[in-house]
Amino acid sequence: MDKNSSMYKTVLLGVVSACAGLLLSAVNALTAPVIAENSLKQVQATLETFFPNGSFEDVTDKYKTDDTDLIDGVYEADGEGYVFTLHNTGYSSDGFKFAIAFDNDGNIVGYEGLENSETAGKGDRAFKDEYKDQVVGLTSTDSMPLISGATITTKAVGAAVTQAEEVYNKIVGIDFDADAAASAAENASPKSDATCTDNGDGTYACKATGAMGENTATVEIKDGKVVKVSDLEGADKDDYMDDWFDDLSMFDGVSSADEVDTLSGATGTSNAVKGMVQAALDMANGNTSATTDEKSDDSDDATCTDNGDGTYACKAKGFAGELTATTIGVEDGKITSVKDLKGDDDGDGVGDDWFKDSSSLEGVSSADDIDGLSGATFTTNGVKNMISAALKAAK
Repeated sequence: MDKNSSMYKTVLLGVVSACAGLLLSAVNALTAPVIAENSLKQVQATLETFFPNGSFEDVTDKYKTDDTDLIDGVYEADGEGYVFTLHNTGYSSDGFKFAIAFDNDGNIVGYEGLENSETAGKGDRAFKDEYKDQVVGLTSTDSMPLISGATITTKAVGAAVTQAEEVYNKIVGIDFDADAAASAAENASPKSDATCTDNGDGTYACKATGAMGENTATVEIKDGKVVKVSDLEGADKDDYMDDWFDDLSMFDGVSSADEVDTLSGATGTSNAVKGMVQAALDMANGNTSATTDEKSDDSDDATCTDNGDGTYACKAKGFAGELTATTIGVEDGKITSVKDLKGDDDGDGVGDDWFKDSSSLEGVSSADDIDGLSGATFTTNGVKNMISAALKAAK
């Protein structure tokens, strides 16, 4: 064949290409295990944080697809579970990396930040122990918790974890709707950390974490509704969230914080303000999960003396001082009457109804059967504590 002919050159090119392909395949076959081993070594310490002394295999190529682009690596811990290394972009454009581990039963058993440049005290809270403690113990079908003031970062964490959950649940055979999970996570709002202290006059001193830090307000409640919210101050008070600090009249008359819309562009502040209002409403309505100050921690202070005729003389702490009831009747495990209820709280305006009429206590067999008096948490607790003590003494 003529070496200058096009046929010769075509055949030669084909032979050279085939040889190059074979050589490349051979090199790849030799180097791929080395590359995989080196990749595994780079994350070995992280993997062993979750599964100490585990035997690991890099199975990234087996499970990662174009639809799971936030997954950097997938590692199987033989007989124990799976670890995913993930990345995403939060508030900082530099992005972040983290790892999450699942055992073979669908539980999240590990969470660890690897790299991040999120704002200190805000976005970087998504990689602190407090957040880690919220994540570990969740399951492979749960959404990641959100942090008020770090919503962008924690939503980005959640988006990456949803991809990991999609892959993991397919591996172990757990039903999981990734699209529904992603939609729910995107539309979720962070849980408020708001707490309130009962001032004893129908108002509540509240605090909550917003976008920039702690905020405080005074919330007045009457008959289960907000009278007004005042004295809103705090770290979120700046130019672009000032609307909350300028006018809070939208809360007047509401019986639930959900009745007030979130302020566009100020989600963290909105959640803080609404959280404080809801915490005050919960406390005024006798929700015992609300936080009070140290005065409310006297549930065991009530004492009773047996009068010897089926009645008991009792005393307990109220808001302003001691409360007494000289005659609490108990029969067959139920309260028959409460007489001569007196104390330092009588005349404060908010708890007066307890002293005017205590007939609502008749027939109860537990203090839990007693409804709280709005705006008079401490007086209510004192009365309920005496009832509990009398019922206990009668047994």
